[in-house]
Amino acid sequence: MADASGRLSSRAATTVGAFILLVLSPVLSGCTAAGETASAGALPGPRGELVLEFDEGLSPEGATLTAPQNSGTAKLRVKVRTVGKGRLEKVAGRSGYAARTPAFSPKGPVAAAAIMVRPRSEDTLAPGDRALRWGADVQLDAKGGTSATDDGANVIQRGLYRDASQVKLQLDQGVPSCRVKGSEGAAVVRAGRPLVPGVWTRVHCQLRHGRLTLSMSAPGQARPESWHTAAPVGTVSFRRSVPVGIAAKVDGRGRIEAAQSDQFNGALDNIFWDVS
Repeated sequence: MADASGRLSSRAATTVGAFILLVLSPVLSGCTAAGETASAGALPGPRGELVLEFDEGLSPEGATLTAPQNSGTAKLRVKVRTVGKGRLEKVAGRSGYAARTPAFSPKGPVAAAAIMVRPRSEDTLAPGDRALRWGADVQLDAKGGTSATDDGANVIQRGLYRDASQVKLQLDQGVPSCRVKGSEGAAVVRAGRPLVPGVWTRVHCQLRHGRLTLSMSAPGQARPESWHTAAPVGTVSFRRSVPVGIAAKVDGRGRIEAAQSDQFNGALDNIFWDVS
């Protein structure tokens, strides 16, 4: 109700303000979510030959993931491999759903799970001399560490350290790093800080024009953080049978290396591999 001067009384103003807030709440909530997406979106979203978003199907949260679907451009075989009681669980993700990996255990039987990806025909995942981007949204567990069979945290890897070629994104003590090895040598770039456990962080690697770059972005960041190094690695090529392993170390046959699984402990979403 207005007083004689035409101004709203304090009670009326409170009522109107509450009404406006009620009406705008969905819009404001959308703006907050959009802001988070925009800050993470400063790094491009997942795209390329391989894209795993875990949003397909009708299975509920808590279901076991056995064969995630590739929504990228390549024809790929995607399977989940496990050791012991390891499994991949469908959980809430950065957007939609994500894959939850086994938790860290300092002792006891190995429990590991990995996604194994192979080309169905032509190997469109081998960059050769072309540019390559790969990465994921990661949410690292607060509880982690090293053990006799798990002393790292693989996110994405094709090829082993000793192989002629390798592409890798991993965490060491929570610190992301990207490694590429080719016909002319290897290059590694590391982030300047560890990830914050429990916080979704977008981590991307890029090899382009002889330069290897690692970029990270989390909700609330105004812009991504980036680190880079010279990477004159030459040609990066693979036998078509060599898989891309996600979440743990897999050998050339697509088997988890149980003696040193390098199991990532946490949740993964929006995984991608993009050759250009």
